Amino acid sequence: LMGVLMPIIIGSVMAYLLIPVYNGLYRTFMRWLPRARLSRETSDSLSKGLSTALSLLLLIIVVVGLLLMAGPQVLQSIMDVARSVPSNVDKFSVWMTKLLKDYPEILSVATEGLDNFETSLLGIITDYVMPSVNTLITGITVGVINALSFMFDIIIGLIVCIYVLNSKATFAAQGKKLVYSMFDTGYANAVIDDARSIHKIFSGFISGKLLDS
Repeated sequence: LMGVLMPIIIGSVMAYLLIPVYNGLYRTFMRWLPRARLSRETSDSLSKGLSTALSLLLLIIVVVGLLLMAGPQVLQSIMDVARSVPSNVDKFSVWMTKLLKDYPEILSVATEGLDNFETSLLGIITDYVMPSVNTLITGITVGVINALSFMFDIIIGLIVCIYVLNSKATFAAQGKKLVYSMFDTGYANAVIDDARSIHKIFSGFISGKLLDS
């Protein structure tokens, strides 16, 4: 069930995070477009479409920007580790050569140990690694499928996000009707007031965090 609901949850969360941006853009376009002698209905439709497109564009820019900020740092760390490997190997080789040159008995023990290690390594590969190849391939396949499934959830989530942004007024009205149908007027008013307060506090917190970031 969670797998089925995941795209809806993702889309709803994205829509909620974008509501302040969407509302600001919508109000701005509704001030500008009527000046172009467009009808109220046309201005409303264009405002919703432009606000939705720009809100999603902002979301994509933010996500891509965060990835571009984090990606080079991770890549630089990997490259630093990769660059340090040859020098560390050379240092170990020089140290090992000097040690074996000064102590021939260690060379004999090391040679014998290397032969035993090679035999053990071949045994491990034959007994454990080769039978695990199928499991490894299965794991990689499952990982690819999960990645594709996540991308599909994101695409469906974007569609849900667009729908929620453009229908939030309808959802709010239906929610109010549901609350008033379930409770008496006084308690329903209290529930709606609490919901508005929670939304105001939470949206303000999110906006502050986004500005800080």
